[in-house]
Amino acid sequence: QMIPTWMPGDPTFWAMFTGVAHAAVGIALIANRGAILATRLGGLMYLCFAAIVWIPGAIVHPAEWLRWAGVGITLAMMGGVWSLGDYLSWISAGEIRNPEENDWRARTARVG
Repeated sequence: QMIPTWMPGDPTFWAMFTGVAHAAVGIALIANRGAILATRLGGLMYLCFAAIVWIPGAIVHPAEWLRWAGVGITLAMMGGVWSLGDYLSWISAGEIRNPEENDWRARTARVG
C-alpha cells in the first residue's frame, strides 16, 4: 500500500487529487498565469510525495531497488519543475531579457 494509513482519504482520493494538481500546474504553465507559484507548489507536491510515499518504504525495505528508484525519479522531477520556476522568475525579473542569448550553443557558435 503506497498511501500511509494515517493519511485521511482513500487511495482513489489521493490519485484524483494529485492528478488534478498535475493538470493545474500544466494549465498554469501553458496559460502563463501564476506559473512560478504553480512550479513551486508542484515541486512541494513532489517533495511530499517522496517524503511520505517513497522514502519510508525505501528505509523499511532497503533491498528493493524500485523504491530507491522511486525516490530518485521523484526528486529529479521536483528539481526539474523547481528549476523551471527559477528560470521563469529570472525572465520575469528581467535578469534574462532574451532567452536565446543565453543559449550555450549560440554563445559557443559566436566564440568559435
